[in-house]
Amino acid sequence: MATGDASERHLAQDKKSLYGRILRDTKTGAAAPGNPFGNRVYSYGHRNPQELAWDRWRPR
Repeated sequence: MATGDASERHLAQDKKSLYGRILRDTKTGAAAPGNPFGNRVYSYGHRNPQELAWDRWRPR
């Protein structure tokens, strides 16, 4: 999932806000294992996150 900053740029950098985030969770709604902040937030600081795609990493 992704959330934009709703035209409030400062909220994308505010760690207490859910604006401007890429969120990862499990099928049951729990935080995905490996998220760097120990919650559903995978990445923050995004003004307009869109067109995200996930794929398994495959070594060559």
